[in-house]
Amino acid sequence: MTAFSLWVPFDFNTKPPLEYADRFLDTLSLAFDPIRIADVRPGLAWAFAGRKGAEDQHPGQALDEERGAALTVFGPVFEVSGQSTAGQSRDQIAVQILALYDGKSDQWLQSLRSHAVFVLIDRKRGHAIVARDQMGSQPLYWRAGKGGVGLGNTARSLITMDGQRSGANRGRIAQFLVEDVSVSDACGTTETYFNDVSRVLPGHLLQITENSIEQRAYFDIATYFAEDKFTNPDPAAYRALLAEVIATQSTNPDTTGVTLSGGLDSPAIALLLSQHVGPDTALNTISLGNLGQGADESENVRSVLDDIRANPRWVIPDEKAIFDVMRKTHSQLEAPLFSPSPAVFMLLKQSVADAGMHQVFGGLGADEALGGLNMGFLRDLLVRGQLATFWSEVTAASKVNAMRQDLSRFGVFREHVHDPFRSMRPPPKPPAWVDPGLAQEFNLHGGRPVRPRIARLDCFDGRNAAILIRTFTQSFLHYEAQLGIAWGVENRFPYLDPRIISYAARLPWHEKFSQGLYKHHHRKAFDGLFPEKIAMQQKKSLIPAVHDHWLRVAAQEPVRDIVESGGAWTNYLDAKTVRQEYRTYVASTDEIERNRLRRSTWRAVTIELFHQSMQ
Repeated sequence: MTAFSLWVPFDFNTKPPLEYADRFLDTLSLAFDPIRIADVRPGLAWAFAGRKGAEDQHPGQALDEERGAALTVFGPVFEVSGQSTAGQSRDQIAVQILALYDGKSDQWLQSLRSHAVFVLIDRKRGHAIVARDQMGSQPLYWRAGKGGVGLGNTARSLITMDGQRSGANRGRIAQFLVEDVSVSDACGTTETYFNDVSRVLPGHLLQITENSIEQRAYFDIATYFAEDKFTNPDPAAYRALLAEVIATQSTNPDTTGVTLSGGLDSPAIALLLSQHVGPDTALNTISLGNLGQGADESENVRSVLDDIRANPRWVIPDEKAIFDVMRKTHSQLEAPLFSPSPAVFMLLKQSVADAGMHQVFGGLGADEALGGLNMGFLRDLLVRGQLATFWSEVTAASKVNAMRQDLSRFGVFREHVHDPFRSMRPPPKPPAWVDPGLAQEFNLHGGRPVRPRIARLDCFDGRNAAILIRTFTQSFLHYEAQLGIAWGVENRFPYLDPRIISYAARLPWHEKFSQGLYKHHHRKAFDGLFPEKIAMQQKKSLIPAVHDHWLRVAAQEPVRDIVESGGAWTNYLDAKTVRQEYRTYVASTDEIERNRLRRSTWRAVTIELFHQSMQ
């Protein structure tokens, strides 16, 4: 993605000064030297920060003087009314989309597959429509000001408006302290981490008139899950569909890359994209090298590279500079971080930009759409008649490392699907390191919140839809999108394409989780195409041991300075408890104890870096 900002006046017949949109971009500290382009027309002023030589990323525009309508499109559109846009300029695509608009319905938006934001000014009807793509691949924020509405794809661009500077949202940060990334809806609600700045939700639009701003849905993910399930889904048909989606999202192979990991999801993209571009074209790949502490997928990655023609690039974080990367990462994001992992995402995006790539494919969404994020674990045990056996093993070996993954899956089921004993237990207290006054002010509990599932769907499908549109996926989309914006790189997420989401939603649950493996159907589709260690991999490389090493060893001094010196984090956390836990954490030789204690240390560090980035 690339940074853009807009100013929509309430009087759609006036041309606002260009500076109204341009001033929002001035607040950003982008990691690249951008080319600034801008435009003003009745009802809209916009500014865009693009990469040099990346004209293919510039906004598409269309104007219909007779109807008094104008459309600006920020981001790629892959399909219009079922027809691929391959080979067309973004202006040509915008003309097609504007022709679909009739002013009476949202059908024109529903017919698009994209990673884009759409801005339509209809002067005759006296309204503007600003819409975000169906799955939320492109961010969109807004803030009301004097005489109009400011919008942009970074929340930070809207912190200052009309001379008023927004502060941190204490309630949102308080909730962050007791949530886990898998259940947090921090990036799936209209509320953001900044007061006065709001989010447009995935599949939603803002309708702006002279005296109102209304957000409403034009897309409902439940319609996909409510369709009849496949009776005998064909893995080969799924692989062909994924190949078609990747082909429609692909542009110039010379400026396109793939972030390649050691699991199945990104290698599947790389294989299909390599087949699409042909054997004479080398595919650009970017991968993490040996991170240490047992986190090394380079052997798996190299086995994939053996089967495709590629220009591989490797990213190995410099331990001496990792804290500085964490600091820069915070300066680009809306939110504090649930873990240090996004610092590596920052380095990956930088590597993509440094290599001259404009677009990069990633495997985000496969775990959630095609595997239900492990929610089918207990259901699979029940089907196989092994629940009693599993429980006896857990009871006998609950503290054995080998059982941790299964226990984690059990927790995913409880948190996302059903916990029959929740109503019988009193709400647990928040962690001792949370400031007691803050906990009381915002009624914080230590238990992970139960988010309402999507209406009209059963417990599994309802939670699966919520994971995609409200919680887990949206959190990681936030990291990927904002860091792509920081480096002027457009993301491609084929597993979040509406055609793949629609297909995955119709898979019966035994195709999502079976025989102890999630993403069962996805794995069958690539059976025999990759070594078994890749096809069956379930463990991610950014393991807690790496985070542990960064905080205790690589960045020990700046972490200690933050914890011992205090700062903004002491407004949220109990300083005495955090410092006690930090000292025990640094001195401990027990891995399990360190995993438990690390959370308070990291929360103090990330909240402090978040506040410093606002200064």
